[in-house]
Amino acid sequence: MTVDQFLEWLGPMASDPVVISIALGLFTFVLEDAATSIGALLAAMHVVPASYVLVSLYVGIVVGDFGLYGLGWLAARNVWARRFVSEQRILKAQSWLDKHLFSTLIGVRFAPGVRLPAYTGAGFLGVSFTKFAAIVLVAAGIWTIALFSAIYFFGQIVIEFAGSWGWIAGLAIAIAVVVIPHMSLWRRAEAA
Repeated sequence: MTVDQFLEWLGPMASDPVVISIALGLFTFVLEDAATSIGALLAAMHVVPASYVLVSLYVGIVVGDFGLYGLGWLAARNVWARRFVSEQRILKAQSWLDKHLFSTLIGVRFAPGVRLPAYTGAGFLGVSFTKFAAIVLVAAGIWTIALFSAIYFFGQIVIEFAGSWGWIAGLAIAIAVVVIPHMSLWRRAEAA
């Protein structure tokens, strides 16, 4: 199959709402907030039903979060990885996390740039997967619905106001949602 044949085959699927939703769900593994922003804007422009996008984003986010936990769990069973952390530090971290698990996992969902270390750390420290999953399922649901809804409704207003230029405004919104929360992290990193 040549590149042209592949693109010709891919063309009709690129306008299929189910395919777009699945692609957005997979994109959450790379950038959750960007996938959510783009999905909300596509729904606001009536390219894809909002329900398809929300379900796909939620599933993608939850699967990604479970995957991070799984990576930590696997690392805890790896002799090479375990040698970097003393048993005393592991016990101390487990004790702290037992007392603060709910607030930590909820807070992590809403703070940019900390899910990777927190969720892999939870797996590494042997946090009960049942507890982890219950908290993550609720937190991801709240976060996904809130972010999606805000961008969806604001996007509808912008698209209606901007007309055919609405997609540019929508793209600017999506970029702002991804970049602005990370600016404080970049500033803190530069100050350190």
